[in-house]
Amino acid sequence: MESTLKKFFGYSEFRPYQKEVIHQIIDKRDCLVVMATGSGKSLCYQLPPLLTGKTAVVVSPLISLMQDQVMSLKQRGIKAEYLGSAQTDPTVQTKAETGHFHLLFMTPEKACLIPISFWSKLLKVGISLFAVDEAHCISQWGHDFRVEYKQLDKLHDTLMDVPFVGLTATATEKVRIDIMNSLKMKDPYVAIGSFDRKNLFYGVKVINRGQSFVDELVKEISVFVANAGSTIIYCTTIKDVEQIFKALLEVGIEAGMYHGQMGSKAREKSHRTFKDDEEEFVSKLDFASQLFATLLARLCCCYGVGQEAHAAGSSVPHKATPLLRRGARSPLCWCQLACVCFAAISATSPIVGLFIMDELRVMVATVAFGMGIDKPDIRHVIHYGCPKSLECYYQESGRCGRDGEPKKSCHGVTVGCTTLLLIDNLQKKVIA
Repeated sequence: MESTLKKFFGYSEFRPYQKEVIHQIIDKRDCLVVMATGSGKSLCYQLPPLLTGKTAVVVSPLISLMQDQVMSLKQRGIKAEYLGSAQTDPTVQTKAETGHFHLLFMTPEKACLIPISFWSKLLKVGISLFAVDEAHCISQWGHDFRVEYKQLDKLHDTLMDVPFVGLTATATEKVRIDIMNSLKMKDPYVAIGSFDRKNLFYGVKVINRGQSFVDELVKEISVFVANAGSTIIYCTTIKDVEQIFKALLEVGIEAGMYHGQMGSKAREKSHRTFKDDEEEFVSKLDFASQLFATLLARLCCCYGVGQEAHAAGSSVPHKATPLLRRGARSPLCWCQLACVCFAAISATSPIVGLFIMDELRVMVATVAFGMGIDKPDIRHVIHYGCPKSLECYYQESGRCGRDGEPKKSCHGVTVGCTTLLLIDNLQKKVIA
């Protein structure tokens, strides 16, 4: 098992609970995995198909998230694909039926609507597991309930001998019970990891809303940007998003704005607020393409594949310097960086791609932004207002410091990973 882990993922040992969960899955036991963001939940369903030679089916709520995961797995030499409305290759489903893929991702809608004949054919060649990622979406008591997830229990009668695996970063006891009941799990193995993110600094600050505090917040963000830190500012209302976004632009901070009511054209307009020329946008994608090729060359160099790779890897665009510093630790880091760059090229929303590529250092958003954004080096998450639940707060703050970078102080400024909760009218909230 360790040799397979090393071969495909580059790790010499497992993180807590991973090995135990994988053993249970291989023994065909249903599992519920509740582990912190960045703790390696996905490995629990990625490794079993490589060990058993049978396809793992993974249900995921977002097409963009599936696309990123598939791309990352392919870069590791793992056969992976997805089924969904954005899939343009008509042969994927036919190949999947024959067990061609190690991992097959699909939306909950696709999983419920796909013909029974598909499952029958795939069962004949073997299914190692049926995983439900972001499993809290299945619970009406969860913070992100989605009706389509409730239909997944119908597949249990079809996939009777296949272990069902639910994975989430946050789930209260009530939500955990609801997930297990909704997926009709039988005597499931429940793994609940530690939620102590030691590299994060948590802080709470009582504020008085108004322009004076917005100005103070902008100054603080300026310090973060000067220290090359990516920041997400979560707001409870669209009005707050627009106010803070405007304030950042007025002082010359290149920021992005994102909320659920923005259409694709509005997002594109927001993306170009500080760069209005169409050619500028094209040049950014061109830069991302060049950087992707350069990083792949560096990866080849790390493994000693030809002197040409070394020569290509030495000519790195100046803008890439921060990315390369973070990725210079190992060949695996180079591979991960190359995947991030390619993700930025193919991102559905240009503004998200620029944030991932560090062309934008600050994102001001409602809770509509975040799920499926795999950016490990976010240094600061600020909540401008109280999240609607503790689960929401944990999910959103957990997007900070996923690379494990330790918190530290430089000239009195925390430049590690900081999550700050800003609450106004605290006395009123406590009384209520």
